[in-house]
Formats: sequence, structure tokens, C-alpha cells
Amino acid sequence: MSFASMTFLIFFFPITLLGYYLCFFSKTLQRVWLFLASLAFCAFGTLTGAAVVLVLLLLNGVFGIVLGRRKEGRGRAAFLLGIICNMAPVIFFKYIYAQGSLLPVGLSFVMLSGISYLADVYSKETPAVKNPATLGLYLFYFPKLTAGPAMRFEVFQKQLLARKMTLRRSAVGCSRFVTGLAKKVLLADTLAQLADIVFNYSAMGRENATVPILMAWIGLLAFALQIYFDVSGYADMAVGLSLMFGIILEENMNYPYTALSVSGFWNRFYISLTKWFGQYVYEPLGGSRQKNMDTMVRNLFLTWLAIGLWYGVSGKFLMWCLWQFLFILAERFIGYTGVTSHKAVMRLYTLVVIALGWVVFRAVDLYQAGQYYMNMFGVNFNGIWNPMTGTLLREYWMYLAAGIFFCTPVTKKVNNWLVKGRRGGLAKAVITVCYPIVMLAALLLSISYLMQGLGRPFLYSLY
Repeated sequence: MSFASMTFLIFFFPITLLGYYLCFFSKTLQRVWLFLASLAFCAFGTLTGAAVVLVLLLLNGVFGIVLGRRKEGRGRAAFLLGIICNMAPVIFFKYIYAQGSLLPVGLSFVMLSGISYLADVYSKETPAVKNPATLGLYLFYFPKLTAGPAMRFEVFQKQLLARKMTLRRSAVGCSRFVTGLAKKVLLADTLAQLADIVFNYSAMGRENATVPILMAWIGLLAFALQIYFDVSGYADMAVGLSLMFGIILEENMNYPYTALSVSGFWNRFYISLTKWFGQYVYEPLGGSRQKNMDTMVRNLFLTWLAIGLWYGVSGKFLMWCLWQFLFILAERFIGYTGVTSHKAVMRLYTLVVIALGWVVFRAVDLYQAGQYYMNMFGVNFNGIWNPMTGTLLREYWMYLAAGIFFCTPVTKKVNNWLVKGRRGGLAKAVITVCYPIVMLAALLLSISYLMQGLGRPFLYSLY
């Protein structure tokens, strides 16, 4: 079940929120209610999903207690077995028995949460938890189940225990959710149509369809914006949903297309995922602390290899991660930290590197990625322009323009000015009236798109 679905918007979420508020007199009861709601969210996708997460809850609970009671210097075998148990369902459902209808929702993120919990208990950074509702919420709390953030147990538990329902949190949460829904439905899903058209034409081969240079670049721009608003939209929805329950989640996106380096991009895009692999793969390997540069290169390579395998075992993901690795490594070798007086040049460099990498990520396979690159640079004798390019531009130019505008921090600065800036009484009154109207319009427009069947699943769930 997607956040951007009528089932979620009309039935699941209102019932869950109402039940949570009705349990205001008991934080324990509220926690149990959220646990049951999260389990139901898993079951809506597939009953197999609910069974799998319950098994993982049991296993992580047992391994956590065992690791928490172990003597110093022991427990390595139990820790490794716990990691294998968390990875096994993902490997089975995603790669061995690859049946999409039975793939439990958010299973990859449950795996990351389970491994990080056991790692923190093993390293004595957090004590083992015996409350199944608390551990269960950490593993499959439904606002963060589909797309993260992949938070550490200690951070999540602190927010869970300190949760506080206030009118302001609910209002901000509602606004964040509507904003994320509009990003996902109105921008990401519409731009996906344009990206699909161009990439599908390219996959047909130049003998059957001509994809001129400009059309290929337009398709790539559409996909780059699609993946940004897809991830950013779900991040906003996750934060917004959780705020309405009084729980603060970590931010997952920070305008990555304004980054001045490839390293900086990955510190801004899917922040929690990058941070997770840094904390639980790169740092345990030794990180950058090694005097030997070869060891640092190995650690960085293995980390990006792990990221590629998390996305999938196909060659295109491994090649995509290798592309990121090479440029991040080059930036480290030359000592570039993202601090520069040539911001425009370095921002352009970052955008080009990331965009060229998205071709491999989006293409069906490496062969089709190669064909798309050939179309982009005119190697297929495909020309610069054709009538279809004009048709696509006329139909989608407003979405492309809106996407480019909203992926910059301009709107954030305007919002901060509206909230914190000094304004007269009339201006405050206008803002107070207009803001809810804009939010309501965005919600109704998004729902109208969904009712027409224009919504799509979360992009990352397809990989």
C-alpha cells in the first residue's frame, strides 16, 4: 500500500490517526496501537509481508538479548548469524523467488534497521530492548517503512519515548504530507510519463524509432527530476505522517541538485541511506582513518559495492555505483572538499556527472544505457530535433519548468520568510488565509490525479 493511494488516504491513515488520538490517555496503548497499525500496513501489501516482519522481530529480539548479555569479546558468531537472518528474506524474495506480488513492502529497510540494531547492541552503543512493540516499531513503523529514513535505534527510541502531540506539530505534519503528496503525484508521476516515453523509444532501437539529441536530453532531465521528487515526496510524507503522531523523523533530502561535488550530492540525496552505509559498512572497514591510501580506496569501493547490491544484483546497478565511486575517489585524491569560488562551474560538473549516472540507473540494462548515451551525443546519426520532440515539449514544458524551480531552495527560503519574517498585520492575515487554501488545492488536485489512476508506485520499490 502506497502513501499516494486512495486506500491509504481514505481508510488506513484516518482510522490509524483517530485510534491513536483516542488513546491519548495512555502512551503505552498508543505505542501498541501504532505497532498494530504498522503490522496491518505490512499485511495490506501481502500477508507474507506481515509474517516475515514478525519473524524478523522475533529473531532480532532474541539475537539482541543474546548479544546484550554476552561477555566482552564474545558473541561474534551470534552477530554474524543475526546479520544473515536479516539479509536472508531480502535475498530470497528479491533475487531468488522474484515474485513482485509476494515481495513484502519495505523489506530492504527492515533489513537495514535490523542490522543496525544488532550492530549497536554488539558494540555496546545501545542496550538490548525487551519490549516487542518498541523494537517492532523501529523495524517496521509504517511512516518510514516504504522509503526510510534508516534511523539508528537509539535515535528512533528517543523520539518514540519523547513523542508529544501538539497542534503545531499536527499542522506542520499535515502541510508536509500534502506537500510530499503533491511532489509525488503531480510532479514525479507526471514527469515519469515523459521519461518513459523517451527511454522506451530509445530501447526500440534506431531502426524502429528515432530519438534525436534534444529529446534524449529532455528524457534524462525528466527522469532526474522524477527521481528527485519521488524520493523527496516520500520523505516529506514520512516526516509529515510521523509528526501527526508526535514523532520526529530525520530528514532524507536537502536539495541535492545544488551540491558542488559528487560527494556533496550523496550527503544531500537519500541522506539516511548514505549515512547508514557510512556508519555500518565504511567505518567498520576502517573508513579514511588508514594511513595507507590503498586501504581507503578498498573501503570506499566495498561500500559502494554494498550500495549497488542493495539496489539489485544486475550489472547496471554495479556500474552505476562504480561511476559514483570513481568521481568521489577522484575528489578525495585531489583534496576537493566542495569549498570553491567557482560555484557555477562545480555545480554544473556535479549535475552532469549525476545525470549521466542516472542513464544507467534508469535503463533496462547496460546495452540500452549505451544506446541512450549514443542518442544523447548524436552517435546514432539521430539528428538534433524532430516533430515529436516539439510535441513532448509543448505537453510537458510546464512540469519540467516547475520541477526545475521546486528542486532549488527558493521555495524553502520563501517559506522561512513567511513563517519567521517580520510582516505587517495585513500581510500576516493574507498569509494565514492563503496558505491553507494552497494546501487544500494541492491535496484536492493530487486526489483528483489519483482517482484518474495516474499514481505510480514508489520508484525505489521497483528495484
